[in-house]
Amino acid sequence: MSSYWTAAGRDARVKELERRQALGIYGQLPYQQSIIDDIKAPLLEGLWRLSPRLIATAFRNIDKLPEPCLGNTWHPNSHRLIALRDRLYKKFLILRLMHFIRTGMNFLIIVYDYDHPYRDMVDFCIDMLRAGKSPGQIKTEFFKHCHLSRDRMRLLRTAFDLVIAFQWLPPLRFGLRELKTSGWEPRDSHDLIAHDWSIFWREEIKEKAL
Repeated sequence: MSSYWTAAGRDARVKELERRQALGIYGQLPYQQSIIDDIKAPLLEGLWRLSPRLIATAFRNIDKLPEPCLGNTWHPNSHRLIALRDRLYKKFLILRLMHFIRTGMNFLIIVYDYDHPYRDMVDFCIDMLRAGKSPGQIKTEFFKHCHLSRDRMRLLRTAFDLVIAFQWLPPLRFGLRELKTSGWEPRDSHDLIAHDWSIFWREEIKEKAL
């Protein structure tokens, strides 16, 4: 029997995954608490109440966290997003929207680096983008599979709608084009442990032929 299926094999994968994730800081309890209480809570409530004040509060609190960099994140795709963020900021620095875009990208990187379910959802979107699908097509396909709570679904729909509405802006057009050719690591290629996300993500995965 392959060591992959043994208890010892799984224990070894758990330890290796813990070692990798220890390189990232955002899974630590103080940051987790801040992300939940100071960012996600006002962001979700702000979208529910259509309150620009609460949404602005969430964005200011994102800026209070350490900015994602190669030294405080662990996933190779997080590092690709950091490189893209820095290229965007350098190329489009003069645009007034760039601080908003940088802050939004920082939050995406933070969530991608520590939150496996959301990382899998982002990977799904990147796979479709690299397959030539438009943001609108990706949104349609995404919500066939996503079954999160109503407030989180609203947040994700808003994020998709913003990308679709403003994809003509040079920074977004540049970013989407770069993601198509970024050498993105495949889904689950660095997570080592199988998880069941069927409570909020239902997708039929075709088994590879032996």
